[in-house]
Amino acid sequence: MKPIRASDLQACKLCPGKRQACEGLVESGPPSADSVQGNVTHDQAAEFWTTAENLEVEYLRERANTWQVDEEGVDIAAWCVHQVCTIVEKHGGIQTLLFADASTELRFYDGPEVAATGHPDLALLCNDNTVHVFDYKTGWAAQIPAW
Repeated sequence: MKPIRASDLQACKLCPGKRQACEGLVESGPPSADSVQGNVTHDQAAEFWTTAENLEVEYLRERANTWQVDEEGVDIAAWCVHQVCTIVEKHGGIQTLLFADASTELRFYDGPEVAATGHPDLALLCNDNTVHVFDYKTGWAAQIPAW
């Protein structure tokens, strides 16, 4: 069985048959307008993190509030930054930015049958030594809990 995409974890939890039902399906057609806009938003968020002068939450929130980008979607990217800040505040702030774009593939294994792969958008090591991996969902701008 092929690995589950990390972004599909919640859907597979809610509908265990989804994984088997989707076996062998191929994506077809050009990317939708929402998909293209999502890519722009993801790129903006990656640029935000990689150009930040420091990782203090107050600085990051202020920078997101005053973010001026000509392209559409900056409000969603700023919202994503604020969501990250809310989570990391609960963990004492950010110690290290591990990566801030979707070029890194992560693979998670739980026995021989279950594997999840994905290209998350951001990974941070917090001051309480917890690692947080974020995969923005720009279509509905909400955090999706994994299981």
